[in-house]
Amino acid sequence: MTKLLTKEILILSHFSVKLFYLFLILLTMFVTFSATSQVIADFTTSTSNTGCGSLVVEFQDLSSGVPITWFWDFGNGNTSNLQNPTAIYSSAGVYDISLTVTDLNSNNTKVEYSYIKVYDNPVADLSVVSSVEGCSPFTTSFEDISISSSIINSWLWDFGDGGSSFLQHPNYEYINPGTYTVSLSVVDNNGCQSIATEIDLIRVNENPEAIFNTNITYSCAPSENVMFYNSSVGASSYFWDFGDGTTSSLANPNHLYNTGIYTIVLCAKQGNCIDTLIMNDYLDIGNPLYPEFATNVDNGCENLLVDFIDMTDHSPDTWFWDFGDGSTSSDQNPSHNYLNPGIYHVSLTTSIGGFCSRTITYSNRIEVFAKPDIDISFDTNYSCTPPLTVNFIDNTINAVHRNWHFSNGLTFHGSNPSVLFSNYGLYDLSLTVVNSDGCAINQQMDDLINVDSFVVDIISDVSSGCLPLDVSFIDSINSIRPIIDWNWDFGDGSFSNIQNPNHQYSSFGIFDVSLEVVNDYGCISSQIFSNYISVSDFPNIDFSVNSNVFCVGQGVDFMDLSSSSNNITSWNWDFGDGSFSNI
Repeated sequence: MTKLLTKEILILSHFSVKLFYLFLILLTMFVTFSATSQVIADFTTSTSNTGCGSLVVEFQDLSSGVPITWFWDFGNGNTSNLQNPTAIYSSAGVYDISLTVTDLNSNNTKVEYSYIKVYDNPVADLSVVSSVEGCSPFTTSFEDISISSSIINSWLWDFGDGGSSFLQHPNYEYINPGTYTVSLSVVDNNGCQSIATEIDLIRVNENPEAIFNTNITYSCAPSENVMFYNSSVGASSYFWDFGDGTTSSLANPNHLYNTGIYTIVLCAKQGNCIDTLIMNDYLDIGNPLYPEFATNVDNGCENLLVDFIDMTDHSPDTWFWDFGDGSTSSDQNPSHNYLNPGIYHVSLTTSIGGFCSRTITYSNRIEVFAKPDIDISFDTNYSCTPPLTVNFIDNTINAVHRNWHFSNGLTFHGSNPSVLFSNYGLYDLSLTVVNSDGCAINQQMDDLINVDSFVVDIISDVSSGCLPLDVSFIDSINSIRPIIDWNWDFGDGSFSNIQNPNHQYSSFGIFDVSLEVVNDYGCISSQIFSNYISVSDFPNIDFSVNSNVFCVGQGVDFMDLSSSSNNITSWNWDFGDGSFSNI
């Protein structure tokens, strides 16, 4: 009994322990559930939530807590249980988005109204208001006929030739022939874009160019068969109007003309493209050839260069000019230099192919004026004493303007200037004279004025020597005016008045030489040449020896005792035994 009771007590104790542990587990679970926060739904998109036409949107869950389920409603009839789903919106509209998240104990829903916006794309379209085909250069008008539920605020036209426009309804000019594709891109205020392209919409045809020439444009014959050479570009048919009431559709017709002047019309066609060339008074048939010319000048001063210009109609091929001074030319547009004064008649003869020769002469066409012949005089142009005043007189015939320019820097414009030369020297005159015909000439007169400071100078054949010394003197004065008087002073009391004297010095000494000269203007110049002549007497030779008697082999001392008016510079000893010395 006691053992049974003890066993029941042990069983009850063990069961109580299990209940206690179970209680602890339930308490722990309650505490855990009570500590977990409630889920809160939130989301965003990783791509744009607005678009045009259709839109693919990637959604991103941003919910807090620990959701274990997600339920998306994309507003377009589609749903998803993914955490981060992708939705496709294929129709324009405004869409509400909702997300419901749950955990074991709670749920939460977030709704974003009008979160997704998908706009209709505009529908680009274009039309041509005027023609789509024409001749270059071709201008046409384009019109934007695009459709859009929103306002279109941007247009970009591509005309297919590199040109473009941002206008809504542009006009455009095509320069070159060709077929062009035109595109229009439009953008509305939602940023939605559409492009319309019209392949080969515009066709621009090459415009023909009417060109022709003829074998002749002039004939002096009363009738002439003219050949027309058609060199039109890009044309397939032609229409000629010959100007005399007749026409032709040939490409290169011939036509016989009688005397008259005719305007020629050529129409060159290519499809609807036409070019018309009108050559007024193009043909001159049966009328004489009338030479005509012009010149660049009609008059001027001698040595006049004249350019002659042939202005004869109908393109002559030979010319003969007579310039009236004995000179001729066969050039079409010659230049001729008239060297001498005079009035000249000029004639021109022209012809075509040796026919239709005709001459025109213009009398007194060229007048050449003489240049002035400078003629001046002056009261003097020489002096040996400054200052010198020279009075000039211009005697030039018909002189009206003068410019006197002297090399001392003075300039005068009168007819009779008085000019002061203050210093010695040679002076030039440059004189320009203009006559009543406007012809000018300049004359350069070098060394015209001489304020002479002629300086006495001499040379001699010798300047030193021994008595008696003969000297030849030469006057080496450089003078423009002739010297007429010489007065020499030789410094030893002797004188001479010839130009180049000879003189003998008979006494020794050093002598000054002076010369005074007079020119034909009475100008006097003199110069003293100090110590110019040196005259020496012969030395007085004397010497001594230390002894008169010597033993053989004994040296002897000689001493020079000579005297002279000048320094003795050399010695020559002869000892009588064949020995010599120069010391």
